[in-house]
Amino acid sequence: MRVRLRHRATGLSGRPGWLLSPDALIDMDFAGARYFGKQLGDLTVTRASAGYAQDQAGNWQAFGANIPRVTNRGLLVESARTNAIRNNAMQGAVAGTPGTAPANWQIATALNGLVRSIVGIGTEAGIDYIDVRLAGTTTATTAFDINPESWNAVPAAAGQQWSGSAFLRVVGGSTTGLTTCYLWLYELSSSAGFLATSGGQITPTPTMARLIGTRTLSNASVAFVRPILQLQFAAGASVDITLRIGWPQLEQGGYATSPIRTTGAAQTRAADLISFPVSGVPNSFSVICSAAHAPALGQGLLCNLKTSGSPHVMFGSSGSPNLGRMEIGDGQGWSVNRSNTLLTPGQRFKSAFAYTTNSSRLSVNGGAVTSNIPSSVVVPSLIYLGSASWGALQWGGYIERVTLVPAFLTNTELQGITQ
Repeated sequence: MRVRLRHRATGLSGRPGWLLSPDALIDMDFAGARYFGKQLGDLTVTRASAGYAQDQAGNWQAFGANIPRVTNRGLLVESARTNAIRNNAMQGAVAGTPGTAPANWQIATALNGLVRSIVGIGTEAGIDYIDVRLAGTTTATTAFDINPESWNAVPAAAGQQWSGSAFLRVVGGSTTGLTTCYLWLYELSSSAGFLATSGGQITPTPTMARLIGTRTLSNASVAFVRPILQLQFAAGASVDITLRIGWPQLEQGGYATSPIRTTGAAQTRAADLISFPVSGVPNSFSVICSAAHAPALGQGLLCNLKTSGSPHVMFGSSGSPNLGRMEIGDGQGWSVNRSNTLLTPGQRFKSAFAYTTNSSRLSVNGGAVTSNIPSSVVVPSLIYLGSASWGALQWGGYIERVTLVPAFLTNTELQGITQ
C-alpha cells in the first residue's frame, strides 16, 4: 500500500504542516485539536500532581493530576521539578503603604529615599501576582532587593545547577532612574555569609515577561541558595515605578520549567509519563513529529515506539551538540542515526524517520537524510510520547503533532515533509 502523503506550506493555526489521507494509522495534532486513529482520551497519563501549560496567547492553564497538559501550543511533557519558594501565590499580602509583603518574603519598606507600597494582589493570564510600587528620590546609588524566600530556606551544595524565574512587567509609573534589573541567585554560607552570585537581566516593559537566571553553584562553602529580584537606581533619581511580580520559582536544574504554584510549602510537579497502545503496525512505517525543543541542551525523547518485548525505536535529541537522534535496539545492541541538523534550544522543529526491518532513515528540518541498518526488529504495541517507557528522558517541551504512517518513506519525502 502506498500512503498518499504530501507536504503543505502551512498547516492548522498557520503552522508548517502536512496533509494525510485516511491511510495514516494515527495522526494526533495536539496543537490543532485534530485527531485521527487515536483520540486524546486514548492517552494513558501518569503525573501524580497538578501542572500548568501555556497557550499561544500567553495564558497559563491548570491541569489536574494524570490529565494531559494540552493547549494550542501542543502537549507539554516535562521531568519532575520542585519549586523551593514556599509562597509564590502571594498568600498573606496586604495592600497599603508600606503594606504587608507575602508570607516568607522580605521587601524593605524604605531605602535611600524610596518608599515601598503594596499596590495590589491578583491574577493575570493565570499567574498570581503582587504589584510593588517604589517612589521617591534616591539619596544614593541604590540596589533595592525583593526577596521571595528566606535566606536559609533552600539548602544547596557546590556543583548543583539551579534556575530562578519570575514574571515581571511595569504596570504604573516608568523606568526613569532604573539602571538595571536582575534576578540574582546568591550562594550563601551556613551563617548567611555572601559567597558568590550570577543571574539574568532584563529591562522591565509593560509586557509580561519571564525573567530567568541560572547558576552552577561554585563555592565549596555554599549551604543555601536564594533568589533575589534586584532593582538598581542611580543616585539623585526621581523614581515612581510599579512592578507586577508573578510566580517566582526556584528549582534545581539547568533551565526553568513550567510554573509550579505554591501557597506555603515547597511543591513538586511530578514527571509526565504518557503512552497509548497501537496495533496493526506493519514492519515498515514512518513517524513525523513537530515539536518545540526543551529550553536547554540535553538528551530527550519525542517518541519511544516499544514492542511487547524489549526492542524499541526511540527518537529525540542527543545532547551537545543538540542533534536529532534515532536509536533502534533491545538493550543488548543499538543502531543509531544522528541528524546533521542542529536543534536550537526552545525553538520549534520538524522531524521524520522511517523504519523497515533492514533499513532506517532520519531527517530533521529538511536536512540531509542519515541511514543505518536496524539492530532489532520492532513491531510497536505501545508508543510513549515525550519520554522513555521507563519514565526517563522527558522531552521538556511541547509536542505539537505526531503522525504514524504505514509506509517506509523515501529520502525525498522525509526531507520534503520536514521543511
